[in-house]
Amino acid sequence: DLECPNEIIDHKTKGKQHLTRLTKRHNKNDFIEMLDGRYIRFQEFIQLYLYSIPYFEKYGKYPKILSLNMVRINDWYSVKFESERLEEAKKWATDKITNIYNDKEFPKGEGNLQFFCDYICNQRLNCGYSSCYVGSMEEDLGVFDI
Repeated sequence: DLECPNEIIDHKTKGKQHLTRLTKRHNKNDFIEMLDGRYIRFQEFIQLYLYSIPYFEKYGKYPKILSLNMVRINDWYSVKFESERLEEAKKWATDKITNIYNDKEFPKGEGNLQFFCDYICNQRLNCGYSSCYVGSMEEDLGVFDI
């Protein structure tokens, strides 16, 4: 890993893992402080906050600490559980689900998303937006011929 004055960068993905301090250019609401004083994006912990819901149902209380084991960089990211953040995570999840159900158009992606559409997506052969589209089965079988 490359260590810089304000951040650690994973040398394989070149992605910022955490910050040692927040500056004016950082939106403080997007970050949460870890137990060791470093900062990480709240987005990284949404999944753990959502996992705390069945934990509460089973044990009757929320966990005190949420921890991510960052195996590739040999580090643990731990934050104190906050119920306000849980509500943010729930809102994020319900908004995403609503967006998925409300979307009517699924245009082909650009850049990396185009690669996903053309090579990885399971529906690339059935999707008119993909360059791998082979046509609908009804057309191939002559179902619409009268």
